[in-house]
Amino acid sequence: MKKEDAEASEANKIPSKKLTKKQRLCIECRKCCTKVGVYTDPSIYELPENDVIHFYQARGAEISRSGSDLFILFDLPCPHLTTQGCAIYERRPRICRIYSGLEEFGDECLWSSLPKKNSSRCHRADTGAEAAE
Repeated sequence: MKKEDAEASEANKIPSKKLTKKQRLCIECRKCCTKVGVYTDPSIYELPENDVIHFYQARGAEISRSGSDLFILFDLPCPHLTTQGCAIYERRPRICRIYSGLEEFGDECLWSSLPKKNSSRCHRADTGAEAAE
């Protein structure tokens, strides 16, 4: 094996320390690492709502409704995501550590299978503990 291949393989390994159930679910799901969702109010556009929906769907986005807003979901994989998982898991950005996919993905987020007390955002500023860390 080439030195570069060995280094890449080592970098892509899932962390060796014991993972929590929440971390294992996060690594398994990867939905937050492959999709980006945004909310938009259709009334801000100068076009009819159906035209706005068609515009985003024509670009491969999934559209759903949340109250009066549209939720637009794009396929946009993280450049650090590999077939083995996150290549930078142990040094991933803070937003990746505290982000909860429950709001965007609901029951599709694997954290939804956790008991309610564990599935909410767990970031505590006083201790620095973070949701998926």
